[in-house]
Amino acid sequence: AWVIGPGDRRSELRADETKAVVIDRAQLNRQLATDAVNEGIVLRTHSRVVSWEEGVVTARCIDRKAIERFRASVTIGADGPFSRVAAWAGLAPPQDRVFVQQAVITSLRSPVDEIEVFVGQDVAPGFFAWAVPAEPGTLRVGLGVSDARVVRSCFRQHLSKFPGRIVPGSHAGGTIPVDVASRTVAPGVLLVGDAAGQVKPLSGGGLFVGASCAQIAGRIAARAARAGSTEKRDRELLSYETSWRKAIGRELRLGRTVHRTRQRLSDRQLEVVLDLIDDPGIRQVLRRSGDIDYTSRTVTALARRLDLWPGVVRRLAPLLGNVTLQRMRHDADDAEGIMSGL
Repeated sequence: AWVIGPGDRRSELRADETKAVVIDRAQLNRQLATDAVNEGIVLRTHSRVVSWEEGVVTARCIDRKAIERFRASVTIGADGPFSRVAAWAGLAPPQDRVFVQQAVITSLRSPVDEIEVFVGQDVAPGFFAWAVPAEPGTLRVGLGVSDARVVRSCFRQHLSKFPGRIVPGSHAGGTIPVDVASRTVAPGVLLVGDAAGQVKPLSGGGLFVGASCAQIAGRIAARAARAGSTEKRDRELLSYETSWRKAIGRELRLGRTVHRTRQRLSDRQLEVVLDLIDDPGIRQVLRRSGDIDYTSRTVTALARRLDLWPGVVRRLAPLLGNVTLQRMRHDADDAEGIMSGL
């Protein structure tokens, strides 16, 4: 990956082994749906849930305009950052969000394995922009910002850097939570994925985190549905809140600390961070221990390199303040606990 900062300053991050892969999300969704049906799941397409009340789910078939009602012992709300299931169950949505747009473009300059990440207040204030190779001859170009009012103009400006044609139907926008919901369980209800804020705050990626929490939710929902009484069901469901937060909660908190610090950085401060990335010792740690899914592994590896800390503190203290540095160091000390939880 290349990190492009203010003034087109470029810093390279390269590892000896693969750190991430690009997937076809639509094909993955189709495969998951096929697997579910093969396991006996009844799948309703062209339908929309219009209400939920005390376990009674009402859905409208868009094609036939027919109404169907189902009684559910447990309802799993996996319906995004503005979850209607959460609202019906009285659960507050995640509060901190970024606003994103992306398009796939045809591009002769699309590399095979190199990602470009763009940072800077003029490019993507509050988050970052990207250009990711999708398949030969195409790039996924997009960005996220913390202010919905500027997302369109920032995206147009970013897209202008990449000569090519937008693939029809590929331009999309949306909202990504970068904070967890205060509660993800209500009587008869569990929230999973974006609805619960189970998203990596640093990158906005939710597939890995959401899938990990979905496995927990599936096991607990199955046990709760067979619990017998409503009281036993809801007591079983409460264990979901504890279980997923134990598994991934501290990891998300660490990512949120770093994300909120990044949001406050000026372009001049970002240049200092890029200077650190270019430091040979830090570059070596990132190459060996950088992890796109587990921020704590990277922070822990840096924390253990005591020879690097004097230089890091000297450069970052004027920018971040000692309180933030102490908090990040504390999170790093907790990282072994995070790893054992995972």
